[in-house]
This record gives sequence, structure tokens and C-alpha cells, in this order.
Amino acid sequence: MRSKIRWPEEEHHQGPVELVCNIGSTLYALEHTCIEPFEGLIKLNQEAERVFGPIEMAVSVVVPDGEVWNLSLPALGLQGKSGREIRQAQKALIEFIKSTAPTLPLLPYADYRKGPPPFNIANVPFPVTLHRFRSEVPSTVPGFKRLMISHVVAGNEETREAQRQKRIEKACNARRFDKLAVWKTRMGARTVLILENTDLFLTNEEIAAHNYLDIVANCSNSPDEAYLFETGLNSRWYLWPLQIGKQTFFDIYSDAKQPFGEFIPSELVSATNR
Repeated sequence: MRSKIRWPEEEHHQGPVELVCNIGSTLYALEHTCIEPFEGLIKLNQEAERVFGPIEMAVSVVVPDGEVWNLSLPALGLQGKSGREIRQAQKALIEFIKSTAPTLPLLPYADYRKGPPPFNIANVPFPVTLHRFRSEVPSTVPGFKRLMISHVVAGNEETREAQRQKRIEKACNARRFDKLAVWKTRMGARTVLILENTDLFLTNEEIAAHNYLDIVANCSNSPDEAYLFETGLNSRWYLWPLQIGKQTFFDIYSDAKQPFGEFIPSELVSATNR
């Protein structure tokens, strides 16, 4: 039960975190921030279901059990195209994936080293790559996708990794840790950092966990708990623990992986009347 809710930012407190409250007898101090996406990503998320949903729906029904097919294409590659151009590209991609994926070698999951070179397809204004992987989890696991569509930004993986690290470092800047530490050292609060992620394509929970743990490895004032809150979908939001006390994401998910929390945005109600 929440009680004694405060908004230290409005109080001009020395530790101006976003929210402080009691949950039961424990005092919690919470700070929330967004992981900054690359330019154009918000629009990409908004258009994802309309542009790529038909491809996922048409292809998923033919992917055999025990397999995951992965289509990689340039991020923003279809933005600015007319409805006719998008429909032509959707049809061409569906036909290409259905006919080509079964002919590819079945690789260990996420082994991109042995895949085929990029393909050029009529009516698709960019090259794409296609991989056929063995699935590591049963298809009954919530959120399982038989067809995964990856959106790739320019540059090599080292460049992209550096860009991701900088985005998460920016979200976790020392000032946020310092604000939370005020409440921990002076008031004995349990401190919580929530990183909100709208990036459906380039930043997932594993990547965020790696980056976050690298950032806090040498920090003396990191929060007691940190979570990734994925809000890129209109239909469902997911909460993943990056670290809880000494337990990391990789300790918590050493076996099966399911979200820590799953939320339907339309069903949420305000707990703070703000």
C-alpha cells in the first residue's frame, strides 16, 4: 500500500528525484528517465504495426516449430514512401521470405557470422538479409516471435554498440545517481531507477542490461534497483529487472525468461492522481 507520496522536484529538495513514497513500511525513492532513441525512431515505432505487422502475420504461420526467421533491413528504409510503395514492398518481402528462408542453413540462434550476403528484391528499395535460426525457447513462451524483423542503423556493430552505450550513459548520468543517493544516505530510502525504452528494434533487455551493468561496475552510488520499462508498443508494456541488489539481469534469467511485469496501457490507472 502506497502512502506519504512526495514529489521532491516540486519541493526543490536537495535530492530532486521524481517520486518518493512509502510502500508498506519501506521508504522508496524513484527516478525515471527515457533512453534517447535515434532520430526518427519514435515515428518508426508508431508505424511498426501498420508497415511490418502484415509481413509478420503472413510469414509467421509458415515458420516451422523450433525455428526463428530473422529479417534485417535498414531502419527508416520505408519512411516517406507512399501507401502503394509500402504495399508493394510488403508483398515482395513476404514472397521472398517464404520462398528463401526454407533453403537457408539452420544456424544456432543469433549466429550471424555464417549467414548469406544481402539480397536485392524487386520493389524493395534497399538490400535485406535473412537468417534461419534454431529457436532457444518454446513457441508457447509469452512474446515469442517466429519472424523477427531487425532494423539496422548505419555503421558497423562497434559503432552501433558505442552509440547504444552513450544513449544509456546519458539516461544514467551521475546526477541521477547522486539525487537517489541523497535519499539513501540521509533517509535510508531504497533507491530505484527506471529506464524507459521506446526502441523496439535496436535496444532490447539483454543489451540494456549489459550496458547498464558496465556503467555501474565502478560506481559507488548506483541505485539499489534498476529496471527497463519497454513502452514502444501501444498494446502492452513490459518491465525487466536490470539489477536488484546484488542480483543482475543475467542472474535472474539464468534459465527461462519472462517479463517482471506486463501491463496493458489502457487498463492502467493513476496511483498518484497526477
